[in-house]
Amino acid sequence: MSGTDENDPDTALQVDDLTVRYGQVTAVAGLSLRVPSGSVVAVLGANGAGKTSTMRALAGSIRASIDGRARLFGGSILGLSAHRIAARGMVLVPEGRQVIAPLTVEENLLLGGYRQRSRARLRELMAECHELFPILHERADSPAGLLSGGEQQMLAFGRALMSDPRLILMDEPSMGLAPVMVDRVMEAVEALHRRGASILMVEQNAASALQVATHAYVLDQGRIVCSGTATEVGSDPVVAQTFLGLREQAQAGQAAC
Repeated sequence: MSGTDENDPDTALQVDDLTVRYGQVTAVAGLSLRVPSGSVVAVLGANGAGKTSTMRALAGSIRASIDGRARLFGGSILGLSAHRIAARGMVLVPEGRQVIAPLTVEENLLLGGYRQRSRARLRELMAECHELFPILHERADSPAGLLSGGEQQMLAFGRALMSDPRLILMDEPSMGLAPVMVDRVMEAVEALHRRGASILMVEQNAASALQVATHAYVLDQGRIVCSGTATEVGSDPVVAQTFLGLREQAQAGQAAC
């Protein structure tokens, strides 16, 4: 996917030449990507590829040296604090879910909606959460720490939804989950997408991510090595074998990247 004009209404997020350094260590080196409005964009790669550093830099939740440019719906965000970025319509679902274990499910959701000034809108968002994730309604009074890993991920999604976002960043949503729960999490990603949110998701489980993504980037050692539609990236045999561990795709097709 090529670059685009910074005021393009069809672009939710435009990132150009993003570099993230921790002291002398470069975690992300000149990364550029685009999230079209209404799309699900996957950033794929192994551990240590720079995926989480990318997400935290964009979300304003990292202590590091950051260079480059990032525009959210046309407005510059790189270097802003996390709460100011959230106020502009982008929210992060962090790696490891990070629910507040002693609080109930409902209390966790209400924390996600702390910026909502309208009680009526807060009730609407809560109803949407319950409709998308019925388990959150069933377990509303249960401590979040008693939920399974997959249920906690649904809660993390619901908490993000309570902020009424236009763009959701997801950092490794399937990490540590059993295969059956990975499928449920990806179904939840699709449900949030159908609701109208644009999504940028970093994910180590390439096969699952490519099933729900519209576009994909492959990250290796802080650099983009391949990009295109999810179909193009998933069918590239060199990328599939070298970076994604997708055996079937590696044995068929011609290189696309």
